[in-house]
Amino acid sequence: MYREMKMRTTLLNSEEKLILLSLETQCDRIDGVWNLSSDQGEESLLHHYYEARDLNAISFKFSGNLGIMIITNIRVVWYAALNPQYNVSIPYLQLKSCRIRDSRFGHALVLDTSLQSGEYILGFQVKPEERLEHTCKTIQALLNAFQSSPVFWCPIFTTRCRRNVGGCFY
Repeated sequence: MYREMKMRTTLLNSEEKLILLSLETQCDRIDGVWNLSSDQGEESLLHHYYEARDLNAISFKFSGNLGIMIITNIRVVWYAALNPQYNVSIPYLQLKSCRIRDSRFGHALVLDTSLQSGEYILGFQVKPEERLEHTCKTIQALLNAFQSSPVFWCPIFTTRCRRNVGGCFY
């Protein structure tokens, strides 16, 4: 989860809360986020990934899926409100950029992933416009912070030597 982009994995606990990784903190939760098809009339890459596995997702090409986006200090997570197993978890290590661009659905939040994670281009509709801009700026700020001080794995704690670094004990 720290290094690889994951799709259709268990992200939520029994209370439908995001299962946080070690050193991970939730920064924002945005309800009512639509996962979109691409602007060129192609299917969304997230949809393309699932197409062979889930025939019920075919309607996604035309309408998208309403879901929830959770932003943490380590990753961006989106999952469908009606089916939380239809999801994507994008660690900042694999996120190349976050931007706003025009789409056939209006302005969209676009997340570009790295070559190592398949160069996915994922589009999301966030309304109203102010919330879209705030979400994009939040992800960009957290991406920059992560790139300055990346988290690659879960730290190993020892009882002999523990020191407080930025609120985390090592």
